[in-house]
Amino acid sequence: MKDLRNPHKPTRNFSENENSIESFLESRRRKNRKKKNITGIPRPFVKWAGGKRQLLSQIDEFIPKKFNNYIEPFVGGGALFFYLLPKKALLIDNNSELINCYKVVKKHVDELIENLKKHKYD
Repeated sequence: MKDLRNPHKPTRNFSENENSIESFLESRRRKNRKKKNITGIPRPFVKWAGGKRQLLSQIDEFIPKKFNNYIEPFVGGGALFFYLLPKKALLIDNNSELINCYKVVKKHVDELIENLKKHKYD
């Protein structure tokens, strides 16, 4: 896996047998690392009080260059999680509805998108 702060290191390619979401996330990781900002996708899909989005450039230097597991005890909107796009992560929050939302996005995103398309919006 390529280092977040060194976009010139080679990255591993995903085989056709691997989960397509992993392939998608890896392509987003590469884009985010090259840009070194949070304009890549995926990105936080909810705004949350106490969010770290505006602080990412300031806290980036304090983030270890390599880590095996990412644990976010107060995920909220997940700005740091979406910035890092770690390969392994444990997202935790006291708000069970928020955690359920993340689970639905992770496990049933296509069904969620289809259901959201049924709603009218202006």
